[in-house]
Amino acid sequence: MSKQSGFDTLQSHASRLEGLASPALLARDPGRAADFALREGALYFNFARQSYDRDALGALFELAASRDLATAYQRLFDGEKVNVTEGRAALHTALRGNHSGAAVAREAYATASEVRVRMGALVAELQASGITDIVSVGIGGSDLGPRLVADA
Repeated sequence: MSKQSGFDTLQSHASRLEGLASPALLARDPGRAADFALREGALYFNFARQSYDRDALGALFELAASRDLATAYQRLFDGEKVNVTEGRAALHTALRGNHSGAAVAREAYATASEVRVRMGALVAELQASGITDIVSVGIGGSDLGPRLVADA
């Protein structure tokens, strides 16, 4: 399957399912409520009311297989150079989940942990100093980091 034909197939499924309410999807597929759910420990995820069906899900899995998504996922979590623009690993994944992967991922997690300790010390120092306002001057891009700090 070519990349484009896979996306075209998904688009045709999206068009076919557009406007179809979840009660109609549940009525058409009696096993949907049980089959489109997942339990992981104490968490329960139910996707049965989302606007997709078994055919659309199958097309999504076919596209993922045709693009070898499983290998790309593994390369990402193994710390391989997947950021082709910068020629380096995308190590933000090292900050989540299992840290037993590649050495580069373990090192990134350790570095982030050290930075977190230093940031905590800085926050404590600033709180003790009486500073009440901070002006954050950005260089563009996401404001999620500064917003997280401000909200904390």
